[in-house]
Amino acid sequence: MDHLSLFWVSPNREKYLKAIETDFFQRVYRSVKDGTLELPPIPDVVISLQRMCNDPNTTIRDVATLLLMMRR
Repeated sequence: MDHLSLFWVSPNREKYLKAIETDFFQRVYRSVKDGTLELPPIPDVVISLQRMCNDPNTTIRDVATLLLMMRR
């Protein structure tokens, strides 16, 4: 299975592009265009993790501590 980050260089690029053009994609596209798409809220841990990752002083230990605290 190709890794998503390699999507644009994947030998199966055309296959993935075709898959994006499915009925599901069309439904999502219409919902976004009409302003009717509702997404679930982002969990607090994801927001905190994003803030930490944007801080150049964050260590792996900081990230691990956050994830362990949120698990409780």
